[in-house]
Amino acid sequence: SMMTSVLRDSLGGNCMTTMIATLSVEKRNIEESISTCRFAQRVALIKNEATLNEELDPKLVVAKLQQQVADLKQEIIMATGEERTDELTNDEKTSVEQTVISYINDVNADSRLMLGPDTRKIQLGFCIMKRMILDKSHSVSPSESHQKEKRIESPPSSNE
Repeated sequence: SMMTSVLRDSLGGNCMTTMIATLSVEKRNIEESISTCRFAQRVALIKNEATLNEELDPKLVVAKLQQQVADLKQEIIMATGEERTDELTNDEKTSVEQTVISYINDVNADSRLMLGPDTRKIQLGFCIMKRMILDKSHSVSPSESHQKEKRIESPPSSNE
């Protein structure tokens, strides 16, 4: 019918549709009123589940999927126990260094250093921390440095 073709997109699509049927009580419009009631009854049987049409930013979707792929790769490494031997990328090295620095600068004693299951990243994290410790120990005052040298040079006496 004409009404069905007008409402085609609303009745079967992704829409919330409300059917309001108006009838006439006059005898000359009885056929049209019956037809309207039948149409309203058929429309009432249609079940639509409207969902929100979202427009997603493709860059965000790609970034989210890339993160998901990285997470799944980490899970595979954990599950299989396979250690990767290829070199870390510069971005990965920078990320590990930033993570270690933020961990060291965190004043919360309960903070945790999370580098993931990749042993290459864990090893790099330890190297970065060792380098920071050694750099800090080299930056002591000259008098402390002289005392350290004496302690290192003088072997323990046999009388002690």
